[in-house]
Amino acid sequence: VYPNAVGGAIAVTAYRFLFTAERRRPLLAGALLACLLAFTPRQLLVVAALLPFAAMAGRGTFVSTLRGFGIGVIGVALLSFATMGMPVPLAGYAVGSTALHEREGSAFITLSFWIGLGGQLFDRTYGLAGTAAWVFTAALGAAAALRTAARTLLPAAATILVSVAALSFTPYWNGGYAPPNRYFVDVLPLAAPFVAYGLAAARGPIAAAACGALVVASALATVLLAAKPTLALNAFGEDKVRYAIASLLGIDPMDWLPSFDRAGGSTYVDVAVRGAVALALVLALAWAGARTAGPGVRDAASSAPSPKRVPTG
Repeated sequence: VYPNAVGGAIAVTAYRFLFTAERRRPLLAGALLACLLAFTPRQLLVVAALLPFAAMAGRGTFVSTLRGFGIGVIGVALLSFATMGMPVPLAGYAVGSTALHEREGSAFITLSFWIGLGGQLFDRTYGLAGTAAWVFTAALGAAAALRTAARTLLPAAATILVSVAALSFTPYWNGGYAPPNRYFVDVLPLAAPFVAYGLAAARGPIAAAACGALVVASALATVLLAAKPTLALNAFGEDKVRYAIASLLGIDPMDWLPSFDRAGGSTYVDVAVRGAVALALVLALAWAGARTAGPGVRDAASSAPSPKRVPTG
């Protein structure tokens, strides 16, 4: 139904050709980045975050990336003209989105960024903590990943942060109520290396138990969503996944998480306290990962062959 998975696949493929492939292909990477303009303005965040790192990779790489990007933009413009009658990438989306906002009387941007930021991460219905908490294992592996492979993984970390931060300024951070976390899917493949480092670093009993709890909670939500996909479609004020889990287990393990959605019925104090607890737990994971930095992971990574540096053009 939604193009987020396709956008994420294109973004990570472009990323590979730019930064991690044995033979870099910046011309193709640039064309793939331009293809993201055929979807939604959210993909512009990925493009804006990655192009500066392409420039840092060298003049030849950057020029080839821009050349491919220009060719791709022409293709996307032709596609837009054929389908929407407007030879401008994202023009059709902009027109439709503007009409929707005018009809509903809603704004494109909100300055209450802490609601969108906290909601994307910790909301019990639409946030990562509610249905995809396994992503937070990336916090445990972030330090080890960046110490081991900063040159290839720093652009991924920056892209994830830019996307989450920018989407915090939209009132539709919850993805229009369906399905949960769909805006994060655009950068989800870029989080995979950090998750891998985090799982490898979960050696102590506390870290292992924490990661295990995150994975088990996410797996339970995934099984329910796969068995009954309509649980992912929440109308205003609904919380289907949470109540399905509570009905199955006889307890409500997600009750402690905050509700950043205005229909959740939570007070500002309640959201602030619960959000602070959730943030403290994630920061504790990141701190534990920074202390250990996964020595075993670093040793394994240091023994792996490095990508060959080849001329680009």
